[in-house]
Amino acid sequence: MGYGPRSKESAARVVEETFGQDVVALELADPRFYHMDTALAALPGGEVMYLPGAFTAAGRAAIRERVAPRERIEIAIADGHRLAANTVALGNTLIMSGCGRRLRAELGGRGYKVVTTPLPSFLRSGGSAFCLTLRLDRRSVPVSALADAAAVA
Repeated sequence: MGYGPRSKESAARVVEETFGQDVVALELADPRFYHMDTALAALPGGEVMYLPGAFTAAGRAAIRERVAPRERIEIAIADGHRLAANTVALGNTLIMSGCGRRLRAELGGRGYKVVTTPLPSFLRSGGSAFCLTLRLDRRSVPVSALADAAAVA
């Protein structure tokens, strides 16, 4: 998870406890990239596409420690400004607001099809393609079940 201008590192513990998952908290260093989905995207093939300058040195080190070099795709600052990391993955198709030639070629070489769509109004407000989605293919645990589990613990 990312933390920084809009969130606290201590939220990692809450996320771990709530969802029973290990959490790596990465500090966001650039206020233009205020949320993890503006700076990093996990892709369907196992790669991680990310903007190195959005993270602190410790955050970049944590990414390098956990993601093999061949699985890391670094986004240039120009693609960061297009919020290319705020992508929607549908199979091997990546939908994003904008993408430079280098990133498009790298993604294409990895078997992805890049589809860009102009989203200037959303970019101005700090969001892009991923921010416009609502996942309906996952199930959440009802809040009442979480409360029941907490009462037993």
